[in-house]
Amino acid sequence: DYQDAVKYYNQAMERTNDDSEKKDLYLRLADMHINLEELATAKGYVQDALDIDANDGRAYIKMATIYGAAVTQCTEDRSLEASDKVVYWLVIDYLNKAKQVDPSVANTVNRQMSSFQDVTPNSEDKFFTLNLENGQTISVDGSLNSCYSFINESTTVR
Repeated sequence: DYQDAVKYYNQAMERTNDDSEKKDLYLRLADMHINLEELATAKGYVQDALDIDANDGRAYIKMATIYGAAVTQCTEDRSLEASDKVVYWLVIDYLNKAKQVDPSVANTVNRQMSSFQDVTPNSEDKFFTLNLENGQTISVDGSLNSCYSFINESTTVR
């Protein structure tokens, strides 16, 4: 029961002053909210963990997971469109950041990377559907689809 778990993790959070424990609790709370499909809340907990330790690769992987879940959530009643695929560039950005700041997560990142690279926009998506060029910056937010409003970040077309 994820709701109960959230309650207990919040109680644990109130009882600790240790930053390492808080960071782990934030990441666990993020997991619970991912499972509850409360992605904006999960994102907030990952950001709290990153505020404590910006070099924890697990947090960047968790953010990538949230953004990947956003695509799944946004497309559950329709097919994947070119604009949805743009989000996967941001997922890849976070996976690369995880590996960059924390080499201990490299194997995990490498296992996940190809599955996301395979669904990024192809040349036809970029040039004909989205009117984008390589190197251009694109916002991942409500302008792609309202369900991506909580992301509110940018990535680079590639």
